Amino acid sequence: MSEKNWYALIMAGGTGTRLYPRSCESKPKQFQKIVGDKTLIEQTYDRISNVVDNNRIFVSSNQKFTKLLKEFLPSVNKKNYILEPFKKNTAPAMALATALIAEKDPKAIITTTASDHVVLQPEEYAKVLDIGLKTIQNNPNHIGCIGVKPISAHTGLGYIEKGKHFADYESFPIYNVKRFVEKPNREIAEKYVASGNFFWNVAIIYVCPGFAILSPHVADRREGLVGGCGFDAGGVFVGRGEEGKSEPLINTD
Repeated sequence: MSEKNWYALIMAGGTGTRLYPRSCESKPKQFQKIVGDKTLIEQTYDRISNVVDNNRIFVSSNQKFTKLLKEFLPSVNKKNYILEPFKKNTAPAMALATALIAEKDPKAIITTTASDHVVLQPEEYAKVLDIGLKTIQNNPNHIGCIGVKPISAHTGLGYIEKGKHFADYESFPIYNVKRFVEKPNREIAEKYVASGNFFWNVAIIYVCPGFAILSPHVADRREGLVGGCGFDAGGVFVGRGEEGKSEPLINTD
C-alpha cells in the first residue's frame, strides 16, 4: 500500500535520439508504441500507479510536449506537470521538481524514473520500487538507485559498481555504491560484466528532497530554481524562464 508521503517523478523530457528517425524531436519514443498496445509513457504511468497514488505522481518534461502529455496521461493532475522551456539534463530538472514537491510535503520520499523503459515483469518492478521507497524512508540521509544485473556487455548504458553490503530488505540485497561509470567501451564493459561487481544503471533513483547537496552547483542554485516559475493560464507549472538558459547541462549520476 502506498504511503502518504511517497511521490513519483516521471522524467519525460528526452528526445530519444538513439532511435532516430522513428524517435524525433516532435514525437520522442516515450510517446510511441514501441512494445505493446500502449505508449512507453502510458506503461510507465501504469506501473508507478500500482505503488504511488495518482495525485502524487509528477511529470518533468519540456513545454513543447505539453499536448502529448495531456493526450497520453489524462489522469495526471495538470498541476503535477513541471514543464521547462530549456533542456538542461536530469540534475537541474530533478532539483526543481524535488524542490516543488518539498514545498508541498517536506517529508516526501520520491522515486524518479525514465518514461521510455520497457518492463516485461511489472509485478517484480512494483516490488522493487516499493522496497526502494521503504529503504529511503528508513534511511532518509541516503540516495537509492536500482541496478540491473547485466546480461551482456552493453555499451549504451551506464554502470554502477557496488560497494559494501548495506542491508537486506525482503530478501533483496542493498549495497553501497562505489562509483558510477558512464557508457564504457566494449572492452571495459566486458570486464565489468565478468567481475560480477557491476550493475546496469537504469536511472531509477530514490531521494528525499535534500538530495541536491551532493552537487555543490545544483545545491547553490536549487532554492533559486523555483523563483520566476509559476502556473500558466492552463494551470500547468512552467519552470525556469530566461534565467534558466545559464544553467549548465548536468546529469544526475
